[in-house]
Amino acid sequence: MIAVTGIDVTGSSILYVIDTQNRQLAVYQANSGSASTMGLKFVAGRNIDLDLKVWGYNDKSEHSYRDMVDQFERKNR
Repeated sequence: MIAVTGIDVTGSSILYVIDTQNRQLAVYQANSGSASTMGLKFVAGRNIDLDLKVWGYNDKSEHSYRDMVDQFERKNR
């Protein structure tokens, strides 16, 4: 398991939990304040198995993964 915290655009605390064995992601939002507004909310979850197999999606890098592979293959010939 990996757990990472952060702050979202509303200023609420966010907890990302990643199960590295089952390749699952869960996202929670924690709110503080009065008894009526504080709490923990499950925001999203998904199986990320296929996400981790994608070579590039919305990648703004100067060189794509495929370009880098081609360059290394040409260099090692």
